[in-house]
Parts: sequence; C-alpha cells; structure tokens
Amino acid sequence: MEVPDQYGTIRAVSEGKGDEILVGTSRNFILRGTFNDGFLVEVQGHTDELWGLASHPSRGMFLTCAQDRLVCLWSAEEHRLQWSRSLEEHGHCADFHPSGAVVAIGTHSGKWYVLDADTTDLVSIHTDGNEQLSVMRFSVDGALLAVGSHDNLIYLYTVSERGRKYSRYGKCSGHSSYITHLDWSPDNNFIMSNSGDYEILYWDVPNGCKLIRNRSECKDIDWATYTCVLGYHVFGVWPEGSDGTDINALIRSHNRKVIALADDFCKVHLFAYPCSTPKAPSHKYSAHSSHVTNVSFLYNDSHLVSTGGKDTSIMQWRLVERPALSLPDGQLSSSAPDFIPPPLSVTTPTQEPISAPTANGTQDPSPDSPAPSALTPPPSALTPPPSALTPPPSDSSVSLKDSLDPSDDTATPSDEGLPPLTS
Repeated sequence: MEVPDQYGTIRAVSEGKGDEILVGTSRNFILRGTFNDGFLVEVQGHTDELWGLASHPSRGMFLTCAQDRLVCLWSAEEHRLQWSRSLEEHGHCADFHPSGAVVAIGTHSGKWYVLDADTTDLVSIHTDGNEQLSVMRFSVDGALLAVGSHDNLIYLYTVSERGRKYSRYGKCSGHSSYITHLDWSPDNNFIMSNSGDYEILYWDVPNGCKLIRNRSECKDIDWATYTCVLGYHVFGVWPEGSDGTDINALIRSHNRKVIALADDFCKVHLFAYPCSTPKAPSHKYSAHSSHVTNVSFLYNDSHLVSTGGKDTSIMQWRLVERPALSLPDGQLSSSAPDFIPPPLSVTTPTQEPISAPTANGTQDPSPDSPAPSALTPPPSALTPPPSALTPPPSDSSVSLKDSLDPSDDTATPSDEGLPPLTS
C-alpha cells in the first residue's frame, strides 16, 4: 500500500467498517477506504503549533492558522475542513471582518494577509514592521482594524469595501513590551490593550491614538469584545501565585454571561462574567495534552473552540446551561456551564465543547437572563460525585450556571473544577 507524498508516511492502521481500513499519517491525515477502491481523506489536521483562531461572525465556522503555514476553515456543524490554503509565512493570529466576507491573518514576519473567506483568493498583503504580529482585531462595525505587533506598537487602519480596502490611520505608541491582546469599545473611540510586561493601557483613537493617562476613566466601558487577560472585569481569573504567562487566551461569550480561558497547563476554564472577585470559582476541563493556545466562541455561543500547542489539536465544546438549584447557604446555588467535546472533530485530535462566535458581538445582556455558570460535563461513570471538598464559591453574587460539555467521549472535564450538582 502506497500513500501520496502530500499525506506523509503511514504511522497507524486500524480496521473500519466491513472491508474498510483507516490509515493515520505523519502529517495528521486520516484516510478511509479499501485496497480495491482506494482511499479518501477523512480528516486533515495541522502539523505544528496552532495559535491563530477566529470564529465566523454569522455562520457555524471557524478559521485556524498555525506554524505549519496552513490556514484552514472548518465547519463546526459537520466537523469537516471547508478549505485550506498555504501561506509563505507562519500564521499566528486572525480575525474575520464583521461582514464575514474576508479574514485578516497576521504572521511571524510582520506581514498580514487578507483572504476572501469563500474563495480563499488573496485580497491584499500588508506589512507592519518586521516582527511577529500577535493580534488582529476589527472594530464592531468593521470600519477600523487594529494590528498588535511584537515591536510594541498597535497599527490602525481604516477599512472599506467590506474589508477589501485598507488605509493606514495611525499607530498607538506607549507600550514598553510586545502587544499580547486588545479590544475595541462599541463606538470605536477607545482601545484597551495588554502587553508582555503585564501593562493595561487605554487609547483615545479619534484624538490621534493618544494614550489615556487616567485609566479610571475607562474602567467602566462596556467593551465590544473582551479578550484581554488583564482588566478590571477579569482579574478574578488569575489564581494566587500564578505567573503572568500562565493564561494564553481569554474570551467573553457574546451574551456576556461567561468567560472561557486557555492556560499553560492543558486546561480550558469557564468563569462567570464579570469576574472581578479575587480567586473566583471556575470549572476546569481537560482534553488537550499540551498548553492550550487559544479559545473562541462560535457566533451564537452554542460552542467553544480551543486550540492546542504541541498536540496540534482542535477541540470543540458545547456550552450547556444548567437550571439553578436551591441549596443551603455557603454552597454554589447552581450547576456551572459545561464543556462537552464532540465526536471526532475537525483536526487531529478533535472534540466538541462550547460554540464559539466571533468576538465582535455587542448585544447587551437581557435583565432576565440567568447568571453565568460554570462548566460541567454530562454525568457519566467518569464524573466524580459532588464532594464536601469542593471549594466554596467566592463572595461574588454571580453564580455559575452554564457549563461546557465535551462533544466527544474522549475529552472529559477535570475533577479539579466545580462539578455540577445532581439531585
């Protein structure tokens, strides 16, 4: 049996249904077929660390880019690759234009590409410095694009023609280390940014991208997206004694009820939002075998997608909201949201937890909406029963109700989190 060179060499063989055979290769392909009829690609995965992740703003799809130079668009509903394209550079970050027509991809060399999201055609190429680009972020209305770089600058562009035309608007200069995360205000007037030396800075965009010295002026802004790992609304996600690099990515759901984060210890966490109480309770979920590099909710918050580093995997989790339970004082008043990994998903390996919409949602939460919750997998023989050792909730008045359920049996939530309470 011979496998085409583009698939790599054979690494594993297993029996399928009837006469079918499954073949795994060194380039993370899984082939299915028979010796008589030949073999077709069942699953294709990345072959190097994934960092770039972006959810489509209006469809159940998401895009990944990695150090293997591949850019891939996946269907979250079918767990299949829609298309892939190879770039000249290592991809590191990405974001969809709010129209969904194009996607911007930042690379390790300072170049960034704009691709047509349907045809994969190259729309344009731009260069900002010669260092790695760490974050691409469109404003809510798609009129502006912010590009965060490892040269300590944030480059701003005006955007027109549904993301097909870009003009340099200015740049934000003031950070003393590389940019790690940034978010826009709903009116496009302000940007919040984090850097590698753990700074939180705020920028006045209409007035020449000026640094705002009085940071308290911005602490109550209801940011259009929340991906910054340092901020007034999320400081409770940091455990005591943690290193500033322990959390790689954070994202708030579009309904503003929960926060998901990716850490250096192979875990995905779910917190209630806002998370402004020290040592806030959370649910932890295990599925990755390496550091988790990024997380993103699908456009309708139905699922969360997480990407891995050395394990080169993509996990898809389903967000499940549990009904509140009436419990004695001192106990969590509801079960938390759960991540559930799906049946074998789009990349190797893959699972299906929560849905991940794009970060440009701006709708305000309804006053009737239940409070955010924690992550909780479906009950199974592997799920430990509630224990008296479960840590008590924080003083926060927000109880955890939503949880993440792995969409695949291969990923089960860790017992380190707060398991849902069963009657």
